Amino acid sequence: MKKTYRTSEGKIAGQLVNDVYQKVVSRQKHLMKMFNGYGIDAEIFKDLKENGCREIRITEVDTGDTYTCPIETFDEKKIVKNFQGVQYFISGKYLNHAR
Repeated sequence: MKKTYRTSEGKIAGQLVNDVYQKVVSRQKHLMKMFNGYGIDAEIFKDLKENGCREIRITEVDTGDTYTCPIETFDEKKIVKNFQGVQYFISGKYLNHAR
């Protein structure tokens, strides 16, 4: 199964491939410095859970680094913020460095 998620502006936010949500970001642009982590739109997150997602995988295009987090951990440790819509953020301390 492959499902593409888009932002309200129509840009690709990420893709659910089988049970892994893959998100490609620019560290310089998307890293939430106050949490040293990354966010996912609340509605996308809800849909990921409903569609059997088991892992979040974030790849930084500017560093080539990839980070993973089980969706259960993301859900338990998420920080909720409303920046033009509700988003869930995960602190970098809960992200596993894969590369």
